[in-house]
Amino acid sequence: MADLYLLGILLGIGAGALNFSGTVMQKKVINDLPAEKREAKFFRTLVRNPMWILGLLCQLAFGAVLFMIAVDLIGPTLPPGLMATGLVVLAVGSVKIVHEPLKKTEFLGISLMIASILLLGFSDLEIHATISTLLNPGFLVRTAIFSAVTIGIIVACLLGQRTSVRARGVLLVIASGCFFALSNFWTSPLVGTIDILGGVAFSSDKLLLFVTACVFLVLANILGTGLQQTALKYGRASMLITVQQIPTEIAPVFYYFSVFLLWPQSAISIPFLIASIALAFASMCLLAGRQELLDRIK
Repeated sequence: MADLYLLGILLGIGAGALNFSGTVMQKKVINDLPAEKREAKFFRTLVRNPMWILGLLCQLAFGAVLFMIAVDLIGPTLPPGLMATGLVVLAVGSVKIVHEPLKKTEFLGISLMIASILLLGFSDLEIHATISTLLNPGFLVRTAIFSAVTIGIIVACLLGQRTSVRARGVLLVIASGCFFALSNFWTSPLVGTIDILGGVAFSSDKLLLFVTACVFLVLANILGTGLQQTALKYGRASMLITVQQIPTEIAPVFYYFSVFLLWPQSAISIPFLIASIALAFASMCLLAGRQELLDRIK
């Protein structure tokens, strides 16, 4: 069991490295776009670029496979946080490839986020959801509420970015992060019901949950990726993608307690969680504030 837990941790970190490598590739392509193609022909131009496609595959294919295996091994709570260790890849890539110099404030913000993620990883918030848990009426109601609240936050961010040009990039990546948080959550029901493809223990309830999970995963990843790419037009990848990790890190803590109704066995877990959340918000304040300052200069 300990070996499987370690394997799940390593796969979560590997998924993050692939995911953020893909982000660096995509940001490089966006930075190289001519000004006239950044608006009218933005996505049409991106999908024709091999490097952008490779970056997308690193995010939604290669990294996603490792992430799903990690969720199967250690549950849906820890892998989203572990993936964010790929911020190291993002920071290095931003400097070496995208040529985005990191200031002291940005370096501190990224460092705080990495520390936050490590604390979350040590909090031992494992979830091993059985099919009986996933099909429990109370769980399904809580899942619907969680999904609705997350979508409400997304809508608020999208409305806000229309009226606040300075905060547009930050609000777009927060909305993107919320979509990815939804995707991360719905990975657990998908993994829990995927044996239906082999005809194992078929039931209409199980089929409905499987289809719902597939729909959420596909739509959340497509919309989240689209918002992320749009946000990258308005700021530095090293800052914006770090801010994007806030909802993907906070959401698992929320649904561990309020959706799965679990409580950690270790007494040290709660202090680690509190410290992790505090550091995450400090990181967001540093990086979001820096982004707004850059937008003013522009």
